[in-house]
Amino acid sequence: MTDIELANTALSLIRANAITSFTEGTREASASANIMPVLRDEMLREHNWRFSKKQAALAQLVATPLYGYLYNYAIPDDCLKVLETKDDSEYTLGNQDDQRVIRSDETTLSITYVSRVTNPTLWDSLFVSAYIRRLAAELAIALGASMKLHQLMVQEYVALMDSAMATDSIETGETQLITDTLLVDVRH
Repeated sequence: MTDIELANTALSLIRANAITSFTEGTREASASANIMPVLRDEMLREHNWRFSKKQAALAQLVATPLYGYLYNYAIPDDCLKVLETKDDSEYTLGNQDDQRVIRSDETTLSITYVSRVTNPTLWDSLFVSAYIRRLAAELAIALGASMKLHQLMVQEYVALMDSAMATDSIETGETQLITDTLLVDVRH
C-alpha cells in the first residue's frame, strides 16, 4: 500500500472524502499529511518490530562528551529507539552541538535499533491494519467525525495492535510481555 492508499482506507472508515494527493488543499489531505508521519513513528517505537530492526556500527565524533564518558557517537538519522549495543556496553543518549549522540567509553560502538521505516510495503500486515485504525481514530478527531466513531476505531486499533505485537514477538522468538491495554493518546 502507498501512503495515499493508507490515508484513503482510514478516511473511508470514518466516512470522509478520499484524497488524490497530500498537497491538494483539502482538510482530509492536510490532516492526513500532518498526522501520518508522527503516528508512524509513535507506533514503530511502541514495540521492537521485526521489520524495523537494524544494526549499525556508529561513527565516532570528533567532539568529546561534556561529561561522564570518553566518546560521542552519531545516532543514525532513522533511529527511533536504541535497543542494545553489540557487547552490552554501557552508554547514555544525549544531545551535543545540535546532534543526537550516544556517549560511551568504548572505542568502537555498534547498536541494534528500531528504525524509521517510511515505506509501508515493508511493514507487517497486522501493523498496517493497526496503523489504519489508529489513523482513522486520529482523523476522526481532526475532521470532526463522531466521538462514537473515534472510540470504535481506538478499540479496533488496540485489538489489532495487541495481535500484531504478539505475532511479531512469536515470529522473532522474543518473550515480551504483551499487556491487554495499550497506552493510547486519545484526544477528546
